[in-house]
Amino acid sequence: MTKTLKKPHSGARKLFVDRFFKQFNEVREEIHKDDTDLSKLDIFAPFPKDGLLPGRRRWSDLTENEKLVMNLAYAIAEIERSAKTLALIPSLFNSHSTYLEKKRFSRVQQHKRNIGWYLNEVYSFSNRTEYFLKLMKKALIKSRFSKTSTEVATLNSLRSVCIESLRGINEVRGRHVHVRSYFDKALSKIELWEEMAKYISHGTERNFHESLTWKLLRSDRKSWKERTEKNAAQLEELLDYLYHSLDTAKIINKLLEKYEK
Repeated sequence: MTKTLKKPHSGARKLFVDRFFKQFNEVREEIHKDDTDLSKLDIFAPFPKDGLLPGRRRWSDLTENEKLVMNLAYAIAEIERSAKTLALIPSLFNSHSTYLEKKRFSRVQQHKRNIGWYLNEVYSFSNRTEYFLKLMKKALIKSRFSKTSTEVATLNSLRSVCIESLRGINEVRGRHVHVRSYFDKALSKIELWEEMAKYISHGTERNFHESLTWKLLRSDRKSWKERTEKNAAQLEELLDYLYHSLDTAKIINKLLEKYEK
């Protein structure tokens, strides 16, 4: 994370998400009003665009307003899933799986997998956040808001903040995906020591290489744990800032008031 944000009201993310999904549930219940047991429905399951919805309604039968609410709900839910995953990942750097070790998936390989998972999840979070903002911008313009309106300018500004905040991690992830594999000097050294130990037959020297490998690995795990914990805290600030800004500008309310019924 690279951008320092002005801290808005702490907890803006939770307030926004809770309030939105209360509103979303009102729309969902209207859509599914013919169902006898709403509790059995998977409210986040994608609607079949060419088939019948629960309650015997087609996606094409929904009003534009209902479709917008559903699409916003899916977008916010995806952001929340990704954010919660990123909050959990730091704990993975505390340990390793002995079961996977027995399957010859070493501790170093597991550590590298966790790094890759983290980088990919940040990239997914970035894409989902950008999609959410684009979705609202498109809906605003469709609702005849000018491209130079305060509301559209707010969304453009938020998109820039999100891109800049996540730029550093996404650039690392880009190299990870597009240039063979993720390269890090510390991790590269650990992998080298681990590989060297496999070809040393002398017990004392082999033990030295293995001991040094685990020492370096523990240090790198600690470094990644601290880094991802710090990023998770900053990501929480980013979401607070995002949702606080949307609330202040009343973007969602204005959208649902003016969007085609």
